[in-house]
Formats: sequence, structure tokens, C-alpha cells
Amino acid sequence: MGCEYLLVTKCSEIDSCRFGGSGTTANTLVYVLWACLERPDIVQKLQKELRQHWQNPRIIPDYKVREDQFSYINAWLIDVIDV
Repeated sequence: MGCEYLLVTKCSEIDSCRFGGSGTTANTLVYVLWACLERPDIVQKLQKELRQHWQNPRIIPDYKVREDQFSYINAWLIDVIDV
């Protein structure tokens, strides 16, 4: 194995890491969009919870605060990811 082969292999692996999962991410985003369009009542609940616990959009809440306060959003995301 020459040095050139190793370089090509490493470049290929880097490209795989960079682009890997893009199809699954796209599929998940399409499903999220579809689910939101199909259920506007859920979108309203998600918006209500966001507005209730995140009054200033310029300040990102701490992770632990989000986990405790955004219970509906967390449950919804888990359901979306499980599909």
C-alpha cells in the first residue's frame, strides 16, 4: 500500500463522515414537516410551550432547563425520532 492509496482512503472516509446520514436527516425533516402540516393542533401546542418558557429568543435556555420545561416538545421529538 502506497502513501497515495492511504491518502485516497482517508479522503474517502472523511467524505463518508461528512455526507453520511444526510439522507436520513432529510427524511426526518420531511416527516416532521408532513406531521406538522397534518396536525396543526400539535403545532399550536408546540408554539404555546415555546412561548411560555422561552420569552426572549435571543437567550438560549440551559439544556437542563429545556429538558424540564419543554416536556411536550421533548416527547414530540422522541416520537418523531422513533418513526
